[in-house]
Amino acid sequence: MKRMTVMLAAVLACVGWASSAGAERENSLRDGAWALQFSINGGDFFSLSSFAGGVSVKRHFTPKSAVRAGVSFDAEGSTYGAQESDSRGVSLSILYQRYVNPTADANLYWGVGPSGRFDDDVQETHRDSLTTVNESELWSAGLSGVVGVEWFAARVISLHAEYEAAARYTWVGESTEYNRLGESPVRSTRESEGWSIGAGSTVRFGLSVYF
Repeated sequence: MKRMTVMLAAVLACVGWASSAGAERENSLRDGAWALQFSINGGDFFSLSSFAGGVSVKRHFTPKSAVRAGVSFDAEGSTYGAQESDSRGVSLSILYQRYVNPTADANLYWGVGPSGRFDDDVQETHRDSLTTVNESELWSAGLSGVVGVEWFAARVISLHAEYEAAARYTWVGESTEYNRLGESPVRSTRESEGWSIGAGSTVRFGLSVYF
């Protein structure tokens, strides 16, 4: 809850900063406008071992309403002593996006729509003659929602910051394999499924190019 509060405060700070730039700014929020958007999670700006970002395409049907389809991906790898871990994930979403006031300098918006995600995590531990490999796969599908603010640096170029939450039905498959030198591997598996509701741990920042 504390982390969520900090992230929401960051989004609101962006709103305040954008609002102080002027009363109104020329933008491309109009009927028929298209935009190519690039994004990165705030916590990965200066990380060499992880990355989380994405790309999406947005089309406006009116100045206030648009549909956005996108894919995001993340990867992280680390080594700590005898333990190595590697994780990868990809998300797909189609969102209906609604702007509160498209003529304002700071363009507040929200969005909601279907989304899905796949994660693959592998953790390998080496101790003496024993190697333990833990692997998990996660598949999920459901709804995502975003709230954010967009500010136009120029008529066809904008910056945005947004926060995302999702409710999805999730299936998780896990396996553990023990490999001891000179012995046959021993493997165990387990599965679980159910609903999960959660929010992102960082604010997502992005740049849009309109045409």
